[in-house]
Amino acid sequence: MTREVSGVALQGNERPGRPDRWPLVVGGAVAVVVLATVGAVGGKLVADAERTVSRTGAENRTTPTDSGYSPTTRGPAGPTGQRATDGRPSRPATNQLTVPNLVGKDFRNARDALRERKLGWRLVFGRSGDDGTVTSTDPSADAPVKQGTTVRVTVAGAAPVVAVPELIGKSCGEARKRVVEEGLDPRYPDGESGKVLSQQPGPDEQAHWNDVIVLHCGKPGEPSGDS
Repeated sequence: MTREVSGVALQGNERPGRPDRWPLVVGGAVAVVVLATVGAVGGKLVADAERTVSRTGAENRTTPTDSGYSPTTRGPAGPTGQRATDGRPSRPATNQLTVPNLVGKDFRNARDALRERKLGWRLVFGRSGDDGTVTSTDPSADAPVKQGTTVRVTVAGAAPVVAVPELIGKSCGEARKRVVEEGLDPRYPDGESGKVLSQQPGPDEQAHWNDVIVLHCGKPGEPSGDS
C-alpha cells in the first residue's frame, strides 16, 4: 500500500525523517579499514627509521677491523724525548757517547780511539816488560760517558822510552801538541802564551811515556824560568 506524505511517495515501512542506516555502516567500516592500513604503514616506516638511526649510531662507534687503525695510548716521555706507546719499549738514544772496547789493543791505538771520540786518557803502565797491550779501562767498554771524560787505561808492560823533541822557538800551543803526541806531559810554569824559550829535559834527551816536560813560554828577549 502506498501512502503519500507531503507530496512524497513512501514505500512499505519507510518513515519520514529517518534515513536508511546501511550506507552509514558500510562507510564507517571502510573508514576503519583505511585508517588501520595507514596506521600500519606509518608504524612500519617509523620502526624502519628508528632501526636505521640505531644501526648508523652503532656503526659510528665501532672501528672497522680491516681499516689498519690501531689506537694507542700516549705515555710519559722516555729517555729519547719521544713518547712511548703501550707495548713498545723506548729505544736508547743512538748518539750516546760510550767508551770503546780497548782491551787487547796496543795502548797507542787505544789513545787514538779515545782522541777520536773527544775523550781524555790516562795511561797507567806496569812495572816491567815491554808489552804495550791494554788490560783494562775505567770506565769499562760500552759505558756511557760525557765528552771530555778521562778514561784510565791500564797497560801490561812498563812505559816505553821516548826521545824528547826540540821545542825551543815554537809557539807554546804547537809545542804542547808535539809533547802530547810523543806521550809526554807538558807543564807551563810561566803561562801558555808566546814561544818556547827553554825546556826541561832538553832536546834529544831520553824520557819515558807520561814523563813531565817543562816549557817556559814568553816573548823572545824575556828571561826564561831557567835563566
